[in-house]
Amino acid sequence: MENLTNEEKDYYELLVDLLDNGEISDSERNILNKRKEKYSISDSRAIEIEEFAKQERLQNLKPQNDSETSYYELILDFMENGIVSESNRKILTKRMEKYGITEARAKELEYFAKQEYLESKKVKFESEEEKEYYDFIVDLMENGAISENSRKILDKRKIKFGISETRAKELEEFAKQNNSGTSNDLLEEGKTYYNNGEYDKAIEIFKKAVELNPNDDYNWYNLGVSYNKNEQYQEAINSFLKVVELNPNDDDSWYWLGISYGMNSQYDKEKESFLKATELNPNNADNWYKLGILYFNDKQYDKAIESFSKAVELNPNDDNNWDRLANSYQMNGQYDKAIETLLKAIEIDPNSRYYWFNLGILYYYNERYREAIDSLSKALELLNIEEEEDKEDFWDTDSSADYRYWLGRSYYMNEQCQEAINYLSKAVELNPDDYFNWYFLGSSYLDLKDYDNAVYSFNQCIKIDPNNEVVRDILQILQSSNGGVSLDGVVSGISKGIDTLNELSGKINPSTIGMVVGAAKLVGKFFGGSNKDKN
Repeated sequence: MENLTNEEKDYYELLVDLLDNGEISDSERNILNKRKEKYSISDSRAIEIEEFAKQERLQNLKPQNDSETSYYELILDFMENGIVSESNRKILTKRMEKYGITEARAKELEYFAKQEYLESKKVKFESEEEKEYYDFIVDLMENGAISENSRKILDKRKIKFGISETRAKELEEFAKQNNSGTSNDLLEEGKTYYNNGEYDKAIEIFKKAVELNPNDDYNWYNLGVSYNKNEQYQEAINSFLKVVELNPNDDDSWYWLGISYGMNSQYDKEKESFLKATELNPNNADNWYKLGILYFNDKQYDKAIESFSKAVELNPNDDNNWDRLANSYQMNGQYDKAIETLLKAIEIDPNSRYYWFNLGILYYYNERYREAIDSLSKALELLNIEEEEDKEDFWDTDSSADYRYWLGRSYYMNEQCQEAINYLSKAVELNPDDYFNWYFLGSSYLDLKDYDNAVYSFNQCIKIDPNNEVVRDILQILQSSNGGVSLDGVVSGISKGIDTLNELSGKINPSTIGMVVGAAKLVGKFFGGSNKDKN
């Protein structure tokens, strides 16, 4: 092979060493993948180098003398579907001894014979029309035969593609040889294992199918999907690369290649694959959906909006499409559009607590607090139903706390502080280590002039975040205004945090508790972009 770089030569030499038994095992494949990444060799280039190494190895395995030639020809005579039966194996063993062929050399000759056999089964297509016609034959074939009705359809397709009668018969014969008996049995067996979630067994079966008919992209496709489900993502990538090599115009194969790249953390190639899938089939909503997720993750929200808009246009009955579009509008700062879009998702699935929760957050940031309360109350109602139905195994305690936090926060901003306290008290019970639960609880108590509970809540904030100067300053103001209050652990003196409050709320008179409440509310808005804002 010419024009190899030094890195490619090293990769090629490693391949030759690993191909000593003719096949690359999964563990050896992992070694190759690491070397490929180290040298930045593309997948397509790696496949090209590997094919060359395999062909060169095959040339070196050819029979070298008359005895080896006779033994090789006998293997071919005995081979059925690429396999030598046990009874014929005994005859081969005797002939091996007769010809003085070592066991290692016998294995090499059998491997060479098997590859030659498989090569003879490959269909050599002269045009894309022939490939499509062949695939159509395979789809229509049942038990190795074409029914009369299917024959009429096939004849029309033959005329449409301009395929001669002689060539049509050749392609049909190839289809019979490659898709009869053992091949179909393996396909059905592999699908059974796959549907049962036994992906290891499915992989072994589909690998056999690939050996029998390496030119059938559907065999490679099934192998790739099985590898993907078994979390063997590099092996899945290799399989789907073979699929798109054999059938480059199948958008579903590019889709699965993209899925596998993504699971293997190869995000640039993931995007390339989904762009190709979308190019091949722009009318597939799933392709646009996946592309939208990639743009969203890259913070390209305008492009995400375009992609998800196309997805909802093609499949308006899928609530996930509407939800993702709403998320993109939200992250793009288009809250009104986000609300309008998320309401569409809720129309389709009114029992999704996640949608109601996100809608509540959107209303909150749009300062529509009454609507936020209604939406978040619905989310909490659905969460409570879910929790009640699954008491022993309910796991989502984080959401239990978060829903109550946001509901309490919305009540607080709507100046319904007693209701806010009811929900925030439960939030701190469920998640006592969350600063913001305590902060808004303290703010609500302040509004009701319940200073003891306010101080207690703000002190919990300090325990969680000892360096938070804003809360320390609020506590200092409380101390100045209500001298009888004990403030354990609170530093004396007004720190620089009070300057922030002065800028937000004007000059604060420490003797006026009402101004502290106003400052606390403003600080609540100031904290709006915090890590508590999970949506």
